[in-house]
Amino acid sequence: MEWISHIAEQTEEYYKITDPVDGEYTVQLDLAELESNEGKILFDDGDSRITVLEVVPWEESGYEVIFRSHGAEIPNGTVLVSGVDHFRTGNGLSQSLEAEAVSNGGEAVPLTSSSESGLVYHDGDRFGFYLDAPEGDADEVEVTVTNLQLNLWMEKAIFE
Repeated sequence: MEWISHIAEQTEEYYKITDPVDGEYTVQLDLAELESNEGKILFDDGDSRITVLEVVPWEESGYEVIFRSHGAEIPNGTVLVSGVDHFRTGNGLSQSLEAEAVSNGGEAVPLTSSSESGLVYHDGDRFGFYLDAPEGDADEVEVTVTNLQLNLWMEKAIFE
């Protein structure tokens, strides 16, 4: 597989399409054993996959949940479902975190975005949210993500 960022740079050869992905995607996180969350699947459609990269302590009473998006080659192009929209500007490649998340340790609480990356991995990117520690002594929390983005690069030649 060619690096997705390499394909994204080839504006003369590829069209870029972005579409929101319908649905809510939930992952259960264990706040007592943070390393046990690594690799848990948030989204998997057979081509693209989003997993938990890590959950790390943040400030004194919270966590940062970082997701890793993995794309795939498809016939005549590349696909990546992510929380991030990747696009081209006059200054090169850029990105914007479009996903939204809530935690549910009893009551749904909106999460604040923490970071997003460009296409820094061979097959994708990463994005994250800040998670406040749930009230009480809860060791588990659900994080639900919406407004994922389908990033699709297709060879222009197939449309000619």
